[in-house]
Amino acid sequence: MDGVFRCGVGRVRHDEDILGFVEWVDAGLVAIDAPLSLPAGGEGFRRCDREVAGMGIPLLPLTLRPMRMLAERGVRLSRILQSRGVRVIEVYPSGSLRMLGLPRKGEGLLRGLRRMGVRCLTGHETMDELDAVVCALTGWLYLRGKCLELGDPGEGVLILPKGFKE
Repeated sequence: MDGVFRCGVGRVRHDEDILGFVEWVDAGLVAIDAPLSLPAGGEGFRRCDREVAGMGIPLLPLTLRPMRMLAERGVRLSRILQSRGVRVIEVYPSGSLRMLGLPRKGEGLLRGLRRMGVRCLTGHETMDELDAVVCALTGWLYLRGKCLELGDPGEGVLILPKGFKE
């Protein structure tokens, strides 16, 4: 990869803490691992979801209560961040890892991320923290024009890396 990807790993859980952290670091882009829109007509999948599934990347329908709750939180956070001038994109770490040819977990994931230039890892991160790093990496790649935009801007767009095997 060209350029330098810098990140730090930490934990925040509550919406207020997330918003405060984004303000503290003065983020210009936030990559959120949650649906940032709901499907039209109450269907389970948006166009971007169907496109991702068509690439062989599994995901859960938004008709499942936990997924709908996640989407509602993502929509709420996205609106607040955008009202504060922060650009927000929807990402999916499992899909990003698949596109980058990296394993979902274990030492292979750590090695792969380090090989890609991620230097903030200690090897003691939780899966949620590693997902956050993958989200940040996807956002970094997006800013460099190295991502696909799947879906329909009117319904929802999901960002995935193009991969490095091109």
